[in-house]
Amino acid sequence: MVVANHIAGQIERGERAVGSRLPSELDLSNMWGVARMTTRRAIRELSERGLVPAVHGKGTFVTQPDAWARAGSRLAGAIPECHSGIGGPGTPLSVAEDA
Repeated sequence: MVVANHIAGQIERGERAVGSRLPSELDLSNMWGVARMTTRRAIRELSERGLVPAVHGKGTFVTQPDAWARAGSRLAGAIPECHSGIGGPGTPLSVAEDA
């Protein structure tokens, strides 16, 4: 979505500071010249990405994206490969003892 990607880009470039409040849906709609529903969908998408959690009654604020969550989705495919060389899920691992 164009609006969501543009706001995400602003956040990544530091144009919208962590902790700053986004303009209201109506204000964003007017800025972009789009319907309020389009702005609402963009904010929901940004919220799902972890960039702008909404605080009911307070507004929508820029947050620091969780780098571990983003990295986790890339690493998830590697986990089965890591486990394939051991006895499988639930198999205890040996611990080397100092001699």
